[in-house]
Parts: sequence; C-alpha cells; structure tokens
Amino acid sequence: MTIETVFHVISDEALSGADLTRMQGMVDAQMEVLNDSFAGETSATASDSPFRFDLAKTNYVVNKAWANVAPGKTERDMKAALHEGDATTLNVYAAD
Repeated sequence: MTIETVFHVISDEALSGADLTRMQGMVDAQMEVLNDSFAGETSATASDSPFRFDLAKTNYVVNKAWANVAPGKTERDMKAALHEGDATTLNVYAAD
C-alpha cells in the first residue's frame, strides 16, 4: 500500500535557492527514513509493513504567523488551509 505524502515547509521569509536545495534534501532524507522504517530496515527486530510513502509534492509556504506554530487555533487554521488530498493522503508540516 503506497501512501501519497505532501510535505509543507513553512518559513517566515522566502528561501534562497541554496536554502530550497538544502530543505528539499532534508525532506527527501525524511522520506527515506520513513520508508526504511516501515520496510523494517532500521532494526534487526523491525518488521516489514505493507506501507510505503510516495512524496507527491513539497509545498513551500511563507507565512510569519505559521513559521513558529504551536498547538492551538493557529495550528488548526494552518492545517485547514494547507491540507491537500483526502483521508488517504499523509500531510507533513515542518516549521521552525
């Protein structure tokens, strides 16, 4: 079972080309860890699950109010505004 995944990277200002490259590398590395973990490759005692994750999109968002988000109304508003896909889509939010 492959789960479509959307990463939302939130910052308080536009990222430079170098920062975009660095952030995309971090997103790609996180996707690898996620897939390795669910494939049972991270431990000798880990089990292989049927779940795999496919990065469908990385969404770069500039929003000062969301860049340092904490649990509460701002977080709920951010997720409601940014969420993509349906109940089968994994949305991951990364902020400072």
